[in-house]
Amino acid sequence: MILKHRIFINSIVCSTPAAVEEHSEWSKTDDFNSQLQEMCQRNGWNYVDISDISNPDEDKYFQEDVIHYIQDLYPVWAERMIGETIKVNG
Repeated sequence: MILKHRIFINSIVCSTPAAVEEHSEWSKTDDFNSQLQEMCQRNGWNYVDISDISNPDEDKYFQEDVIHYIQDLYPVWAERMIGETIKVNG
């Protein structure tokens, strides 16, 4: 039995300025996402850019701690991932 599979890796969602102020390493999200994308290309994996599903200058999807997301973000994230999977798998 031969299993066919595809690997999907999603990008890191951008952090809010307040979160970056508290955790400076989160300012490197773009660098990390570039590295993830390169890793996916090298390995034949699918990179899904979800960095735009939230606007870090708004706190629409962030909890009061400006780090964690509220539940409303997860369906948006899931829809993006499902859409990309369908696009790749046909």
